[in-house]
Amino acid sequence: MKKIFLLLFVIISLSACKSNIEEKNAYTTFNKKVDTDVDPNVINANDGNDKLFFGIMNQKGEPEIDGVYYLDDAKLSDRYITIGNYVKEDREYSIMALVNYRQSSFCIENEEYLLYSVFIEKNKDLKIPIEIKDLNHGTNEILFLIIPNAKRDLTEEERVERGIFSDVYHIRCKAIVGNESAQNIEESNKIETVAGANTELCLSTDHTGKGINMPFCKLDKSDHFYLTVGNINETETEYMVIVFDNWEQVPFYQGRSSLYINLPGNTQTVLPVDIDINKQKEHELVAIALMNPYGTYDFHAIELLSSMRMRLSMD
Repeated sequence: MKKIFLLLFVIISLSACKSNIEEKNAYTTFNKKVDTDVDPNVINANDGNDKLFFGIMNQKGEPEIDGVYYLDDAKLSDRYITIGNYVKEDREYSIMALVNYRQSSFCIENEEYLLYSVFIEKNKDLKIPIEIKDLNHGTNEILFLIIPNAKRDLTEEERVERGIFSDVYHIRCKAIVGNESAQNIEESNKIETVAGANTELCLSTDHTGKGINMPFCKLDKSDHFYLTVGNINETETEYMVIVFDNWEQVPFYQGRSSLYINLPGNTQTVLPVDIDINKQKEHELVAIALMNPYGTYDFHAIELLSSMRMRLSMD
């Protein structure tokens, strides 16, 4: 059985440079390091199962799991995102950052990025020095996304397999700048829902909400596709829904690039996806939905849903 461990989690800041997408084809190393190893009592990587873990360490190599940072100035720094690649193969992971649910740049060793990729040896972990600056006064919701094999053109089998091969994972925290905890919370959008949840998150040309996943899809200009968001729980749940096209956050619903919704228990909604797909012929599309986006961070909770990655081609 495959297991995911969400370990420590923290965050960071930026410095001003050029905005890049970083490619790696050798094991990634950094000048700035934390030498502390992962506590073997926390994770046992030798039991024959694939495991991933993600988290945040401080400069002393200590895991930070509280998820709230009180800052005097508008940056979060001197932290390390930790990725543990305790699987049976070397693997590439890409990192993105969202501040208040908008894709944001971050800095690694004085270079600025929107997407940064690292290559990690099997059964090893990597500590990545990261910074984010220009935070707002008050409360900032920070979401780091970690994507295995973001730049690979996955096969249909690899897309369907999901799990630790192609799902999107997250680290979440709050950064409170100054002595005010004021927070700008988006107004929840009113949407139509229907009883019964067939799926949690699905991108498809199917408008019925049956949860028909499509790892590959060909469209002409007259075709449409849809995003189904379902609450399979019995209790009401809030979601922040975001869509990425080639790993760039894009407007997808009535001009919004993030959609804050509330779904009663055991209901779902089907949203028509409206993005500009005519700029290029090939698109890697994925949707995410973060549960309880303004609530208290729970280090132990798996709060992020991600759809199957769809390769969309234009005829």
